[in-house]
Amino acid sequence: MTTSREHTRVKALRALGLLDQPGQERFRRIVDRAKHLLDVPVVYINLVDETRLWVVACTGQTDPALDHDASFCHFVVVDDAPVLVGDASTDPRFCDNPLVVGPPRLRAYAGYPLRWDGQAVGTLCAFDVVPRTWSRADLEVLADMSAWAELELGAEEVQRRLAAAELAQRLTDSVLRSAGDGICATDGEGRLALVNPAACDLLAAPAEKLLGQPLHELLHPQDSSCYDDDCALGAALRDEQVLVGVDDAFRRQDGEVFLVQLSFAPLRQDDRTAGAVLVFQDVSQRREVERLKDEFVSVVSHELRTPLTSMRGSLGLLAAGVVAELPPEAQSLVDIALTNTDRLSRLVADILDLERLSAGHMHVVRRPHRLSDLVALALAAVEGMAAQAGVRLEQETSDDICWGDADRLAQVLVNLLGNAVRFSHSGSAVRVTARMREGEIRFEVCDKGRGIPPDRVEQIFERFAQVDVSDAREKQGSGLGLAICQSIVHAHGGRIDVDSILGQGSTFTVVLPQRRPRNGPWPGPLRRKEET
Repeated sequence: MTTSREHTRVKALRALGLLDQPGQERFRRIVDRAKHLLDVPVVYINLVDETRLWVVACTGQTDPALDHDASFCHFVVVDDAPVLVGDASTDPRFCDNPLVVGPPRLRAYAGYPLRWDGQAVGTLCAFDVVPRTWSRADLEVLADMSAWAELELGAEEVQRRLAAAELAQRLTDSVLRSAGDGICATDGEGRLALVNPAACDLLAAPAEKLLGQPLHELLHPQDSSCYDDDCALGAALRDEQVLVGVDDAFRRQDGEVFLVQLSFAPLRQDDRTAGAVLVFQDVSQRREVERLKDEFVSVVSHELRTPLTSMRGSLGLLAAGVVAELPPEAQSLVDIALTNTDRLSRLVADILDLERLSAGHMHVVRRPHRLSDLVALALAAVEGMAAQAGVRLEQETSDDICWGDADRLAQVLVNLLGNAVRFSHSGSAVRVTARMREGEIRFEVCDKGRGIPPDRVEQIFERFAQVDVSDAREKQGSGLGLAICQSIVHAHGGRIDVDSILGQGSTFTVVLPQRRPRNGPWPGPLRRKEET
């Protein structure tokens, strides 16, 4: 037997957990029955490892100890086949065996392999002290008794697996009971098969009332508007989609509607849907806090806009010398005040834009536009900044059609291009590409600037995020541009990502779903608002 095969065999043997264990009555019944049917004085059930035979059960023998090297069973395990010996004293394999030439002077032997996990791990064997011709009926008895012994070997493993499964089930039940989020599971027909206590509390109903009900109709009653195509949960159930962190509104059994954030995943088995799992949490209070905060920011921002506009106008007149020519020291102070007023005005505008996007108050009007026109509109808005910074603007576009809000998409590109210019070195280039690929519209803005530290990449789309604490002062940024870009892209059903290497530059990628345009003429080139 090869070393690898022996290793596999012994590994399967040890997995049984019966080595070095005391004898058990269930195995004793097998050897007693085999002794009676075969009419022999001794029957063993042995397990065979690398160096020894471990006797699981024996009958007819007062001293069950067996020597591994002198055993007949070793041949059964090596060959993984029955071994029948009529007279061991005349068999070249066993004639000089200590058990044959000395006590108990064995003559007849019949051994049958016991298999577990496809490996011969032991034997059921019978001995006689007189020569014997083993019949076909004897071999059938050995086979039947060995099959019985193998069932008992498997029963040990089954019991362990049942115990492990019971422990896992208790742990699962404990997690379900203690989880603060509502957890529901459905069967293949979309009906509730499991609900945890938190789900019962959130839905204001006991488990008995919820189980068996269709999930979608339970959470979105027929009198609601959820049967529109925009119903994420309904589409996920229908199309077997995965949802993560989706906002929705559920209705309790008492009729009250509450806001939730949910995750949903279908369960597949044998190429069919076996059910689904829904996890949700009540975010009503969180959303109310966010609404109050956004409302406060909006009111403050609106109140700031009017005085800022007045201040900017007055400072502009002073800086231009309309009122009177200022001395150099005063001119410098007015220029600083004008610069910071412009910056504060941009910050207020960004806050208002982000507030409207977050609240869903900014209407996105989707129309067909050529990619080349969108890029041209954005480049025109940043060419002055790029020239002042000594940065070249390059483009690679196509005339593919994108469905979206031109003003908002141009705002995204302007923000991305503006960031790229601000963080690029003089003499370098910023490149924007726009094309359709695999049914999606892709915009890419690439620079060779300083890049983003790896530990900051995940945070740059958050509000007021800055790559470095000095960015807001040195680069005149509010930290809201990327958050606004992300909100606009998400409103178009797309995604925005960044790939950056510190010291080598960054590439921002915007991917939007393509929509087949209706028949009809395309609009002409886009124009900046001041040209219309």
